[in-house]
Amino acid sequence: GMRYRKDLGATERAERISHYLKLFGLADFADSYPNRISGGMRQRVAIARTLAAGSDVLLMDEPFGALDALTRERLQVELRQIQIREEKTIIFVTHDVEEAVFLADRIILFSRRPASIVADIDVAAELGP
Repeated sequence: GMRYRKDLGATERAERISHYLKLFGLADFADSYPNRISGGMRQRVAIARTLAAGSDVLLMDEPFGALDALTRERLQVELRQIQIREEKTIIFVTHDVEEAVFLADRIILFSRRPASIVADIDVAAELGP
């Protein structure tokens, strides 16, 4: 996504890239090819690329679905921390109820086809302090 940011100079692009590589713990792998890093690292690269491009809203469609349980849990924690630090809006699609409750401020539950909204849940209000 950074290649489309014509409003940023080379120095600012390099700074953004460096910032997000460090933020996701990927700085040591900056020159690695995708086939040389783990699936969890590839997911972190994808999220870092999106954030570096400067999007205010991220759409994530089951990004952790193909990962093992430990990697998935670690990335959920990292994503939540980054969302808070970076103040980004994330629309996260998942079929995992626990994942939705952990990551969400708000959950929109859809019915089967044709999809319609079944519930709109304010997670903080439902779970309490």
